[in-house]
Order: sequence, then structure tokens, then C-alpha cells
Amino acid sequence: MSATSAGSSPATAPVQAGAGLYTRQASGLVRDISPGAGIALNVSFISIPLAVLIATQAPSAFPGASPFWVTVFAGVLCIFPTLLYATFTAVMPRAGGDYVFVSRTLHPWAGFAANFNITAWYLLVIAYFGYLLAPFGVSTAFATIGATAHSATFTRWATDVLTKGWEFGIGAVVLILVAALMSLSLRRALTVYKWLFAVSLVGVAIAFVLLLFNDRSDFSHAVTTYGGSYTGIIAAAHKAGFSGSAHFDLGNTILAMPLAFASFGYAIVTAYAGGEIRSPKTSARRVMLMSLGISVVMVAILMGLSSRTFGNDFLGSATFLSNSGSKAYTLPAASSFFFFVSMLTSSTVVIVLLNLSFIVAIVVALPATFLIATRSLFAWSFDRVIPDKVSEVNERTRSPLVANMIVLAVTLIYLAVIVFAGGGFLTLLYTAGIAEILTFFVVAIAGIVFPYRRRQMYEASSVGKKIMGLPGLSVIATVSLAVYILFFVSLCTTDALGANSSDGIRATYIIAIIAVLIYPVSKVLNRRRGVDLGLAYQELPPE
Repeated sequence: MSATSAGSSPATAPVQAGAGLYTRQASGLVRDISPGAGIALNVSFISIPLAVLIATQAPSAFPGASPFWVTVFAGVLCIFPTLLYATFTAVMPRAGGDYVFVSRTLHPWAGFAANFNITAWYLLVIAYFGYLLAPFGVSTAFATIGATAHSATFTRWATDVLTKGWEFGIGAVVLILVAALMSLSLRRALTVYKWLFAVSLVGVAIAFVLLLFNDRSDFSHAVTTYGGSYTGIIAAAHKAGFSGSAHFDLGNTILAMPLAFASFGYAIVTAYAGGEIRSPKTSARRVMLMSLGISVVMVAILMGLSSRTFGNDFLGSATFLSNSGSKAYTLPAASSFFFFVSMLTSSTVVIVLLNLSFIVAIVVALPATFLIATRSLFAWSFDRVIPDKVSEVNERTRSPLVANMIVLAVTLIYLAVIVFAGGGFLTLLYTAGIAEILTFFVVAIAGIVFPYRRRQMYEASSVGKKIMGLPGLSVIATVSLAVYILFFVSLCTTDALGANSSDGIRATYIIAIIAVLIYPVSKVLNRRRGVDLGLAYQELPPE
């Protein structure tokens, strides 16, 4: 959290009233996140690979749901939660995001518990994305290349990488490389990151062109070429009990929106790195809203074109059969958006570029999530809730190396459990939506009361304006709370999403209990060494 605007040197903030309550007088972090880098981080965290699951999962789990309208409806609703985090960031631009927002508004206990909860689930997401690389990235790429080039070697490799050893090995190597990248200076890491982000968008551009210049008959022919039958897959799914998605169903389209919220509700990476954003008071809202807008437009176009070219009934039927392991699904790779797009071309070069870009798109979501987790740990340590050493930054790179190593270790453990335990553990990913919204509830409540509890800070900020006589933040937070409730109820009551599984709910309880217990234990331990944690929360941490 540097006081410099250029972000080339550590902060040198003056001693404040609470000095000594923190680990040191300046965080040591620097403001190296430009608006362009901020947009790249946020769009990557939204994750196009995750967002395009709408194309296959919505018509399958919610027959008649329109991927296009699911995207548009959810994208519009997510404007308010994005504004909530963006406004808080403009007022309190510090590392830790909702940890700082809630702890300085409601209570430090509430702030830590809420942030610990969401961070624990973000760590699971990092590990899960590492796991996805083998089955949905590398294997799909090999299978598509093998079918197009008639190569038995690539076809064999597509199967070989699905063994547990390869799944863990590929995921672990990528997680280690991400940790190494995030241990460089932030400026250097972001330079590499922006190139990776650009590569990840190549696949989006290729997908757009292929979908635009191919129609339903072209895709039907491609399905035959790949060993399947367009009409046969639909008929087999209907015979097996799938009710079909040939006709639009508004109710199921609304019920499917949590699939889109899982992406568009998270244009908020830069809120957790608020102390490293250049000009956060003026750029925070613009960057987050632009990130959301860019992502929604890109995905909506892809969803509209996929419905036209593939057909929602085929997408739902293929996914229904693929997910159930039916022998009637005869295509060489699992039902997925980018696999179907790959089938539209016979060019091995284009297929390689498309699948490489898709793999990179999965990878670029990892540094963004890594940044959230490490900055949360940094903020807890800076306030002395956890050991001081976690907030240490390397003098040369200005990176929190200890926090980076903790996140790497935890995610590697998660990855091992996901790969080698498998089964019910994988359903926890869907429950993450429910668990994370619990934190969002607390943030929304903090947003409603902040202009009243911290009136001077709010009115002195660049966003301290009123809407119809009411504080703007309170209005935004109230609407955000309603949006969160809508998605929470849908996730809890819709069995098709699997978020309300018994294993997932138990995990939610366990993590929430741990989150609630840590702060009071830390407060007692700090009191024994003469530190009153409560005093630090009366002001913002030094920059």
C-alpha cells in the first residue's frame, strides 16, 4: 500500500495515531497496478472458461434456459455488487479488501471471520482450476488434435493425461510456477501476466470467427466427422430422460443465473489489492465496472452465437449424456464449449491455437486468485491477528513471500485431495457459491451502515454522494444485498446445481466455525503480550 502514484518505491507514510499497533509504519507494498492491469486481473478472475460453462450447463441442468439471456440478466444484476466493492475500495484502498471494509465498519471479529471464510474457499478454487488443466485443457486439446489429424498418438495422450499422476503433476507444476511469478516484483509479474492474458483472448477471437461463419448444418456435419450423430445425441438424451431445451423457458433461465453469477459476481480482484492500485480513489470503480462490462459483452456474444450454431437442445443433450457417462455420447472429449468450437475447423494449427489459448485462460485465473488470498493473509498479519512474519515483504521485490508460500502449500494440499480423494470432494466447488455469498452478505450490511458509522470518512471521500437524499453507498449496498439473497436462495434450493449437497453444507459450517474462532483466540494471545487488537481497527492501516 504505497503512497506513491507511480508505484516504483515502497510507501513512507508518516507515523499515525495507531502506530505500533501494526507490524510496522508502512506496508512495503507498492502501487504498480495500472488500470489496464486491473482490468486484466478482474476479467481473468471472472474467468471466461468458467463463464462459458453457461453454454453447456444451463441448457442441461435447466431445460429451456437461454445461455444468452442467462448471461445478460446476471450481468446486469452484478453491476450493483461490483459497485459495492468498487465504492468501498475508493474509500478504503488497502490490502485485504472486505477484511478492511468490514473490520473498520462493523467489528474486527466480523471482518476477520467474513474474510477468512471467503479466502478459504478461494484457495479451493485455485486448486480446482489447477486440477481442471488436465481433463478440460490438455486432454481436450489432445483429443481434438487427434481426431482432426487422425493421430493415434494424440488420441492416446488424451487418455494418458487423465490418470491421477498426470492430473496432480500438471496442476502442481502450474501452481508452483504461479507462486514463483507472484514472488517477483509486482511490476514484473504484471508484465508477464498481461502477455498471458492477451494469449488467453486469442481463443475468444477464434471462437467468435468460427461461430460467426459456421451454421447449424456445418456443426452437424462436424459431429458426424468426430464419430457422433447430431440428431442421434439429442434423441438418446431425450430417451434417457432429458426433457430438452429446444424451447425457451423464462423460469429456468432465471433459475440458471447462479451459473453466470459464479463468474460475473467476481470482478473484484483489485478490491483486495487496493493498496497497490494507482489512483484508487478515481480509478477503482471505472476499472471494476469496465471489467464486468467487457466480460459480459464477450460472453453474451459467444452464448448467442453458440445457441445459433450448436443449438441449445444439442448443448443440453450432449452435456446430459456426457455428465452421466452414457455410451450414447460417442464424441472423443467431454461436452464443453471450446471442444465444440474446435470441431468447426479442420485446421490443426487453428485447433492448437484455440486449445492453447483455452489452457492459458484457465492458468491466468490463478495469479488473480492468488493475489486475493495473499493480500488477505498479509492484511491479517499486518493487523497482528496472525504472526507478524506473514506480512513481511521482500526488500527487493516488495512481494509478501511468506504469504505466497502459505497459499502455495495450502493449494497443493487441496489439489492432492481433489485428485486422489475425488468423489464428493469435487462437489464442494459448487458449494463455494453459497459459502462465499455469506461473506458478501456481511459486506453488504457493512456498506449500508458505513456512511452512518464512519460518516466523516465517507463524506470526505470522492464517492460520498447521495441518491434521493440517501448515502449512495447505502443504496448500492441495499440493492446488492437483495441480489445476493436472490442468488443465495437459488443456490440453496435448486438441486440441479449441486451447491446444496450435504458434504458441501458440512464444509461450509466447518469453515465458518473456524473463521469465527480464530479472532478471539488471537485477541487473547495478543493481550498477553500487551497488544490490544481492538485499537488498531479504529483507523485505516498505514499505507
